[in-house]
Amino acid sequence: MITILVVDDSKSICEFCKAELEAEGYRVLVARDGLEALEILSRGRPDLVILDIHMPRMDGLEAFERIRGMNRETAVVFYTAHHKDHLDDVQRRHAVACVAKSPDLTELKRAIVSALETTHDGRGRECGPGKLN
Repeated sequence: MITILVVDDSKSICEFCKAELEAEGYRVLVARDGLEALEILSRGRPDLVILDIHMPRMDGLEAFERIRGMNRETAVVFYTAHHKDHLDDVQRRHAVACVAKSPDLTELKRAIVSALETTHDGRGRECGPGKLN
């Protein structure tokens, strides 16, 4: 089963994403900030990380750099209300996608499917549940 780690300081966003993504057939873990995400990542490698940028204790950009240091192959999708401010950020260029937060997760789900297809093709690992058309 594909495992996704959702990292966001908003409890409601974490719960919403978790419910929506579990309904798509993913296993979903949640973290409230970058430090908690790194703790989870130290215990196992999710297939994909959905990462907010503005969070307390450790923001998404610093967490992204540390995730890259732990495993360069972990796919990261930034999911933020401030995406336009970071589209040209050098660190963002290495993420799979940068998706604007929305009450409709269609774009995020498409980014997830695309990221999983890219990172899992040719590795003998199953890609994510049903594709969005």
